[in-house]
Amino acid sequence: MTVKMELSAYPTSIPAEFTIGLVYRECFPFGFGGPIVEPLEMSVGEKGLEVDMFFDQFPCTWEQEYFVEIVDKKTGAIIQVPAFITPDGEVILIDTPDNRDIGSYEIRVCSTIYNFLNTTSCTSFDLVVIPVPEVIIWSVEPEFMVNLEDKRVKVGESLTYSLGNIMGSYGYLMDVSLILADAFRFSTYDEDLNIFKVVGNMVSRED
Repeated sequence: MTVKMELSAYPTSIPAEFTIGLVYRECFPFGFGGPIVEPLEMSVGEKGLEVDMFFDQFPCTWEQEYFVEIVDKKTGAIIQVPAFITPDGEVILIDTPDNRDIGSYEIRVCSTIYNFLNTTSCTSFDLVVIPVPEVIIWSVEPEFMVNLEDKRVKVGESLTYSLGNIMGSYGYLMDVSLILADAFRFSTYDEDLNIFKVVGNMVSRED
């Protein structure tokens, strides 16, 4: 680089020229880029969250700016940033989504540092908003666990037979009722005690 100097008061004087060596150095970051964010899934009504998207320009300290694009993954089109997503510099604020936000999104985040080259780097992550999951309660009807034995009684004899506590397959006590049909002539059933009785003097040969 040559610097030429003249005396304005003596225009006829011989100008002096100097050669100056100039070294220009610019800071370049080691690995300018954003973080890797795993795909996110949220359901309608779920509490919001923050996603840190800091782009590291170490060891430089250039002025830095962030830009965000939202892509509808169903159509592939860039859309207006939904109301529940708020870009805030190096942080993406995701509020509680509602039913209008159901869908799949690709969130692209870029950052530019204003060095001589205006270096830009980008990264992205996926966000899926799903409806509120349905709560399905499966009800399995319990099976009876009854060990009843056949009983024989002679005409004129009485019989007392206890059924015990009738349990279901899940340990529930079961309500039991007996249909005596024609046996009502000579038998009784106590629902409170689960006891079946045959009254001997009421049994005839016809029974």
